[in-house]
Amino acid sequence: MRFTHDAELDEPGDGPQMKAAIAWCRKAKIPVYRPSPTQLKFENLNFFPTTGTLHYDNQRKLDLRGLAGLQTLLERIWGSKLPPID
Repeated sequence: MRFTHDAELDEPGDGPQMKAAIAWCRKAKIPVYRPSPTQLKFENLNFFPTTGTLHYDNQRKLDLRGLAGLQTLLERIWGSKLPPID
C-alpha cells in the first residue's frame, strides 16, 4: 500500500501519535507519504509515529526520536525553523 496524496494520509483508526504527526507535517508543509499504515516517509527518511523511530533507508535507527526528533532533524537538514508542534 502506498499513499501519495495528502487526503490519503489519514486512515480510520489512526492513533493519536499518527494523527499528530500528520497534522504537523501538513502544518509544516512537509511532503510526506504513507507507504504503510504505521509509517510516514519523506524522501529516504522513515518515521514511525507510534514508536517514534526515525531512520534512513537501509540504515540503523537514529538517536533522535518522536515527532520532536523529526522536527529537529528536518530543521538541521533545511537550515530553518519549522512550525511548533501542537
